[in-house]
Amino acid sequence: MRKIIFFNLMLISCVISLLVFSHDYYVSILLTVFNVFLTFYLINDNKYSINIINPQTILLLGMSVLIFGRFFSVLLDPNQLASIFCIDFIFYYCSSLEEAFKLIIYLNSILVFFSLAFIIPVKENNIKYSKDIYSYLNQKKILIVFTVGVLSALYSIFENFNKIQLVIGSGYLALYEGQSEGYETPYSLVLGSISIASLALLFSLKDFSFNSKKLFNILFFIVVLKSLILIATGARSSFISGLILLIWYIFYNKELKIKHYLILSLSFFVTISTVNYLASLSGARIIDNIERSFLGGITYIFYNQGVSLMVFDISLKYSDYPVLGFWKVIFPGIQIFYNIFGVTERKDFNWSSYVVYNENYGAYVNGNGLGWSLYSDFYAFSFGFLPLFCIYVYCFSRFIVKAISSNRLYFDGVVLIMIYTFFAINRSSISIFIFILIFYTLMYLFFVKFKWK
Repeated sequence: MRKIIFFNLMLISCVISLLVFSHDYYVSILLTVFNVFLTFYLINDNKYSINIINPQTILLLGMSVLIFGRFFSVLLDPNQLASIFCIDFIFYYCSSLEEAFKLIIYLNSILVFFSLAFIIPVKENNIKYSKDIYSYLNQKKILIVFTVGVLSALYSIFENFNKIQLVIGSGYLALYEGQSEGYETPYSLVLGSISIASLALLFSLKDFSFNSKKLFNILFFIVVLKSLILIATGARSSFISGLILLIWYIFYNKELKIKHYLILSLSFFVTISTVNYLASLSGARIIDNIERSFLGGITYIFYNQGVSLMVFDISLKYSDYPVLGFWKVIFPGIQIFYNIFGVTERKDFNWSSYVVYNENYGAYVNGNGLGWSLYSDFYAFSFGFLPLFCIYVYCFSRFIVKAISSNRLYFDGVVLIMIYTFFAINRSSISIFIFILIFYTLMYLFFVKFKWK
């Protein structure tokens, strides 16, 4: 009953936000931020998670910083209101009133249907799935998974050091030179996905034996290290994802007290405040030396990190996305076969590149990337039809509910994959999550369910 009341309050807030938008941006933004907080409450008021360090919170946290960050900056400094719907990187424009209104509609719809999935109860499943039902699982299989995971992670670390050397010598954008001129097989993406999938499988099986728990911990340390060192290449999202994974593993099965949440909140603000500085140590990122007050610094961080708001906005302006891009999202990695049929331009199968190509051809040729968002993927798949977009958001959120409420060993690994990808997925395609999930599912079937010894 309590959740229904809060959900109705969210609906009322949405309606008022839309009604007043054309008259007062500020009030509309304030009400939207209010809905963000209501969403946080609604997705955590359940018995599925022992604390708030869970997939749904990580997803909303990434959304709050990377998409709603500018909204929070306006609450801290109303002067930011004048440019909140403007972008000056690759694209140089400010949204019209109609375009900004459409954006607000979609943002509120995301919050409403994301929350709705957690309000509708799930069917109780009291069946416990233990290692005893897998008679063909043995230590040899676990050792193979561990070896595959370690080798792929170590190779990724080796490649990351090469990227660091490139960035130190040529700068951050050197990583993307030639990006628009034909497609190269993303070995690093494949191996990185395999390492996460292996880690997820070992997490599902960590209670099989003492040795399996030990192997998991070793691979976990390597994967986290791989993610953290990427900050030297300017990849802030990977660094934060690795940090989130580390924090989650420390606290995922513990009840937290107020002091823990205070410490974690402080750690979050410190991380967000210093991540650009850490990336600048290698020369990968350039930071300005403008002196700001503490509040001004926080405002600046939220405003700049929230640029994905306008990435989502620009994606709403298109309805004719390349067909090959749909297959790329559903079956990540399929683009390696496009070359066989003469498809070599990224704009023909990568929606982000397609938008850059149309908006700023020079940036496309230079290989400059726009970034993307899973909600931009949902929009493309909905063909601009809002009800279908809302269904996608609801189904995705419902899948999260299924994962965190299930007793199946399979979903233990799925939760780990969510924890690792959900912060950054607000600034990238959902395909990376699908890619890792496919590898994980295949490995789970092969090593756990298939009958071989």
